[in-house]
Amino acid sequence: MTVARTYPRWPFFAVLLAVAFIAIGSLAAFDTAPEIWQHITRYTARLSFLIFVTVFASGALA
Repeated sequence: MTVARTYPRWPFFAVLLAVAFIAIGSLAAFDTAPEIWQHITRYTARLSFLIFVTVFASGALA
């Protein structure tokens, strides 16, 4: 019988909160919809890159 691993949920909610702050900041900073979506996409991609590098490096170190 195997035991299922449980992972903490706070990293998921931290990333979700960061993306929400990016969206709220974009809505406050720009006037037109294309600028808002471009800003959200750009900064979400940068955040995703940092998460990817962290996970990739931790897998290699393990």
